[in-house]
Amino acid sequence: MSDETTEATTPTAEELQAQLAERDAAFNPLKEELAALKAQLAERDLETEKAKLIAANPDIPAELIAGDTPEALAASVAVARATVDRVRQHIAAQVSVPAGTSTAPAVDPFTLPPEQRIAYGMEHADEIVRTNILPSERNERR
Repeated sequence: MSDETTEATTPTAEELQAQLAERDAAFNPLKEELAALKAQLAERDLETEKAKLIAANPDIPAELIAGDTPEALAASVAVARATVDRVRQHIAAQVSVPAGTSTAPAVDPFTLPPEQRIAYGMEHADEIVRTNILPSERNERR
């Protein structure tokens, strides 16, 4: 082989760069498509994770569960759980009934007709015996 033949068959640096550029141009759309598919898959996985968290936490409003990553979703559940628990405690404190307090409405049995007075006495016998005070006497003591 002569030097001329070797030089003719060996590509130059410019030719190699041109070939590389052509190859890159052919692969770029495939790379972009792959990136788009990966993004779709990640979004679908995130939606699936969110749906699982919503199903596992029915007492938490779904709109409080949000995030762009699984970690952010889990963190939002923790924050939402703390918020829901605080609201529950606040509501419970507002409607709590002290121990020993009757939740029955205060009715003066002496204003009831005889049949209803007897029924009232039968229903509230435990309370009347426990407190040893009739509802009408409570009103007088106040």
